[in-house]
Amino acid sequence: MLRTVKMHKMQFVHLAENAIIDKYTNNLSIISIIDGFQGVSFPFVTPPFAIAFQSERNVATDPSIVKTELIIRQKGKELHRGNIDVNYEDKSSHRGVIKINGLVVEEPSPIEIIFMCEGRELAKIPIIIKNITPQVDKK
Repeated sequence: MLRTVKMHKMQFVHLAENAIIDKYTNNLSIISIIDGFQGVSFPFVTPPFAIAFQSERNVATDPSIVKTELIIRQKGKELHRGNIDVNYEDKSSHRGVIKINGLVVEEPSPIEIIFMCEGRELAKIPIIIKNITPQVDKK
């Protein structure tokens, strides 16, 4: 019998150049936090990045594996969608890292990283996308 997830929620979500979870200590190292990307021309492909998160659940009411969905979109257009089975095992919290090998960004407007569970939004993180003009030396 499937149990409805009641308390599964995100404690934090960070975008970074890289993130690593030590398998022995469960320590999470987040390397070079990113708040946005810059492109000279559009469309452009972002460099690879990591999404580090920590979630929690109620051990008494929530299942040990919680189906969660990651959606990345810009102006309503989906750039990425994927399913994540968050496996708490016997614990109340879970740390995870999702690696994205680059996204095609069509224009300089914010993108959103959204975590969903059973139609409920757990977290929405805005990411700045800027258009930069290359500097030209005038001699």
